[in-house]
Order: sequence, then structure tokens, then C-alpha cells
Amino acid sequence: MLQYGTSRAGGGNYWAIASWLVSGEVYAFFSPLETVYPGDSILGYTEMTAASGSTPYWTVMAKDETRGTYSWIKTHHVSGQHWTWAYAAVLEAYNVTSCSQFPANGKVTFNKATVDHGFPYYDVESGNGWVGQIFAYGGPSCDFLVIASEESTLRF
Repeated sequence: MLQYGTSRAGGGNYWAIASWLVSGEVYAFFSPLETVYPGDSILGYTEMTAASGSTPYWTVMAKDETRGTYSWIKTHHVSGQHWTWAYAAVLEAYNVTSCSQFPANGKVTFNKATVDHGFPYYDVESGNGWVGQIFAYGGPSCDFLVIASEESTLRF
């Protein structure tokens, strides 16, 4: 996750990355934050790495490829839970008081976003039918627009 502001993982008036694995409101696992900067190239993935019975094991990683810093977790999920959705990219903003707190170029682009399914063999899910979603965040209206595809862009 790319975030601005303070979330359950921490943060402040700066951009940061963290790795999250969330199941509804009940379970949320997250890694420590790493500071990133506008223009940095961020790589991230969530991968099921093993299964024991009905308990899946996961690695979630976010890396700032520009600076070499990263934030990751390895965790297991509660037995019997099955996910039916995935977010290929997430930007969360907290305590934003001005549109100028977003990057000056007016956009955040998530390149080469993929969702693979089918541990231990992975099938890439097509970007066809992907949707962009903007949830209310309590900050200023910055004329947000999400263009969802394998190169998804948030414009403001």
C-alpha cells in the first residue's frame, strides 16, 4: 500500500509504503512503514507461498526500487477463509488538507499491475473487467479520477 498520513501502520505528513494482508474487518497484518518520495518507482506483490491443510501462508512485499528500501511480512491466514477479490494497487490518504499534498504532476500510476490466482500454479487474471474505486476519505475534493487497467492511474 502507498499511503500519505497516519494509518494503523503508523505514518505522518509524508508518503510511505507498507505491506498489508487484510481479511474484512477481522484480520489485518501489516509491516513497518518505509518512507518514499514522489517520483520513486515502487514494486509490490502478495504471494501465497505454501499451504498446510486449509491454512495458506503468504509473503507480502512493497519495495522502493529507486532507493532500495522495502517493507514486507510473512504471515498465515486463518483456516477456511477464502478471498474472492484482490486490489492490484492501493493508495490511501489520511489527514490531507490540500490537493497540493498529492504529487505535483497530478497523478499516481500503477504500472504492470497483475493478479495471479491458483497456488501453486499461477494463472494471470486479465485486467479486463477491473474497476477503479474511490472511497470517501474526508479530505478536499481534488477531482479524482481512476482509470483501471494493467496500467492504472489515479489523477487529481
